[in-house]
Amino acid sequence: MKNKTILEIHQDLINKKYTIEKMTNEYINKIKYFKDVKKDNVFLYTDFENAINKSKELDKHLEQNKDNLLYGICCTLKDNIVVANQITTGGSLFLKNYISPYSATIVNDINDANSIILSKVALDEFGFGGTGLYSAYGIIKNPIDETRITGGSSSGTAVSVYNGTCSYSIGTDTGDSIRMPAHYLGLTGFKPSYGVISRYGVIPFASSLDHLGVIANDVTDIAIVMDSIAKFDKNDYTSIQLEKVNFYESLNLNVKPKIAILEDAFNYVDENIKNEYFEFLKKLESKFNVEWIKFGEKLIKIIPSVYKTIATTEGLSNISSMTGITFGNHENIDYKNYKDLAIKSRSKYFGKELIKRHIIGAYLSSEENFENVYLKAVKIRNIIVNRADEILKNFDVILVPGGSNTAPLIEDVLNFKSWSTDAENPLEIANFGGMPSITIPLSVKNNLPFGINLMGKKYDDVNVVNIAYVLENFIKGLY
Repeated sequence: MKNKTILEIHQDLINKKYTIEKMTNEYINKIKYFKDVKKDNVFLYTDFENAINKSKELDKHLEQNKDNLLYGICCTLKDNIVVANQITTGGSLFLKNYISPYSATIVNDINDANSIILSKVALDEFGFGGTGLYSAYGIIKNPIDETRITGGSSSGTAVSVYNGTCSYSIGTDTGDSIRMPAHYLGLTGFKPSYGVISRYGVIPFASSLDHLGVIANDVTDIAIVMDSIAKFDKNDYTSIQLEKVNFYESLNLNVKPKIAILEDAFNYVDENIKNEYFEFLKKLESKFNVEWIKFGEKLIKIIPSVYKTIATTEGLSNISSMTGITFGNHENIDYKNYKDLAIKSRSKYFGKELIKRHIIGAYLSSEENFENVYLKAVKIRNIIVNRADEILKNFDVILVPGGSNTAPLIEDVLNFKSWSTDAENPLEIANFGGMPSITIPLSVKNNLPFGINLMGKKYDDVNVVNIAYVLENFIKGLY
């Protein structure tokens, strides 16, 4: 059964088909089912009492807030976003009992919009992993086929929306962490330009690549949420204010975007879905102003190496604050001094994948490798971004596959069998350059969804979301 969109729910509330309290209770019952019966490892910290109390209060003032489309709408948060007086784990045993003294800016923005936060949801430990297999609290399986991955690290973000336990969810995206789960689950995932959503109060992974974003059921829902969270924040030194924040009002089907199809990326798509992609692209060419563009094979192929070098090096720097001294888990640890405490608490409470990335980051940032490896990766990153900018001078968006294939088997990923190709490398370009990027559903193969991705000019977020809206409606007319 298709999940209701934010607009549909808003209309139901206005028409008094049900109350905010009743709707909230239904979501809570669903969450309890998935958490306690299905044991899907998605929901980490819940505050149902506060959610119900808030829903009752919001019901009293619904009439005066009919124009607020997020009023009473329920959501979830990736558990690397802190909420005052609540546990935030980052998906790690290291922060198992960490209670934040303050809330992230995004939390305050959601509360200001009178939206209701139901739960914190699971992720790969501190964002390291990208599959949903590396949460300290259990594997996050694909709800369509539990033998397959969900993608990550915003795994719980995607699953909570797919299962209808909320209307939208806030996640983070460092390489494709919002957009890949959206691709695998047939959802819409948006990573805005760098700085458009404040990162204050978010546990960092790789600071120059990290973005907050949204997963929802369609583009309109993304637009509605973005109107409430795209704000300048003085607490985040990378924060910017878009010239216009009018995502929802700007949705318009009467635009004729210029679209660059990245030929290099589609050539690498797995044979399983290649025909479906090329059939769609033929239909797209007949309707829109489209041109096939080559990005450069060498640049496409080197993207993962550049990403891993920068992400693990910056990740090491950010994880260095996890010492077990000022905060962090040091239960049942005997130590001689603070250095001993840091080593022992990390060894005991960090997961294997996190430790592996930690070691790689240490190697790449060592004195002998910093200049020859890390700084070269930064230079190549700039070359890649410049190439994307060059293409976008003549086009509104660059179109690439949402991924190289449908969701792979967990067994294949754990056994290091080849499950991805260079087709999905371009998703990381948007993180390199801080550009807006959105994945929307395209079709289904063997009951498994797959999508397309659009990337646009930095700070052209409103236009990119609108073009996604246009293509979303075009796709609906095809299938």
